[in-house]
Amino acid sequence: CGSVTPFCITGNNAGAIVTLDQIIHQADAARGIPQTVIDGNVYANGSSRIIVTPTATYTTLGAFTTAMAGSPVSISGLEANGKYGNTFVSADGTPTASLAHTEAVPVPIDSTINQYITAGTRHFGVTYK
Repeated sequence: CGSVTPFCITGNNAGAIVTLDQIIHQADAARGIPQTVIDGNVYANGSSRIIVTPTATYTTLGAFTTAMAGSPVSISGLEANGKYGNTFVSADGTPTASLAHTEAVPVPIDSTINQYITAGTRHFGVTYK
């Protein structure tokens, strides 16, 4: 992505080139592929870019979610529970009092994830501390 970016999606990796809707995509039941889920993240990067995709750069979470609801991705509700702003995180990356963990999306019931984080846990950011 060329500079500090909390979330960077590239469309070209080791010579493979893909479109944005192949990375962030709707479900494809015929191939057993679930819809992409991006939700509940916290983005803080000064007044700079927070998300970069192969087609655009976003400096606000609202701009990203609006764009992803349209073509070619066409998924409404991406990052519906995400947070954007510098008041949520200190310069060293630790959460501030403004970040209410009760607002975090609960961890789903998933045998792989639940080995490490209990289902229902609500926490933004690092959970091992």
